[in-house]
Amino acid sequence: MLGLNGFIGGDVDAPITEQELEGLIEEIGALPRSNASRKKAVSRMATKVNSTKTGTAVATSTSNSTAKVEFEKRLHLIDPAITEALKSQRMQIVDKNIYTAKKIGTATNAELMLNSDVAVAGVANINNRKLEANQSFLVTGIILLSCANADEKAGTYDTIPANIQNGDFQLMVGSKVLIPKISCQVFATGRNDLPKGYHRLENPKMIPPQTEIKPEIFCPAPNAENTCVKVILLGATVEKN
Repeated sequence: MLGLNGFIGGDVDAPITEQELEGLIEEIGALPRSNASRKKAVSRMATKVNSTKTGTAVATSTSNSTAKVEFEKRLHLIDPAITEALKSQRMQIVDKNIYTAKKIGTATNAELMLNSDVAVAGVANINNRKLEANQSFLVTGIILLSCANADEKAGTYDTIPANIQNGDFQLMVGSKVLIPKISCQVFATGRNDLPKGYHRLENPKMIPPQTEIKPEIFCPAPNAENTCVKVILLGATVEKN
């Protein structure tokens, strides 16, 4: 839920829902007219209303929101020190993806990130399946691909085969289930207007720093020999300016 501080420190053109607007009005109304936060919020709200009149406001549909906009909506979920760094422009919100490629062979169940992972081009871009300190990551979409190759970094990844499509995907962060088991069929869209293997999250999820990220697949039968699977988490994070 967007709070007063998130509204003041976020993008003035970011989408806002009716529920969030009602909450902001209540927060603003509870503050005295002389309050600095109230004055800033009223000023930004006036800017937002005027931009809507001139046709420059961003659409409020979350299905069209960028990862940056979705991250800004959830600033209340991250370390307040990072929020302050964003306000002072010492840090910025940037697009990011996190990926690993794993040779799972004939396994029916497989964790796609391990605590022994080391960032190596073509294999992984994250160490020990953890984010760096002070680096939260908002997952807005997931890509799941597969290939058959003895070397996971040498294959040409494509749509997952039927055995994986008929299985399940789950994402845990630490001991918390972030995405309960869903059918892997969602990664086999067959659409030409989307990247292969892409599934957009209607409810983006925030991953905190230094917490193990555990994507896992569960297949109904053994996979073919030399099966490799690549998982890519798409979204946004914060970096120093």
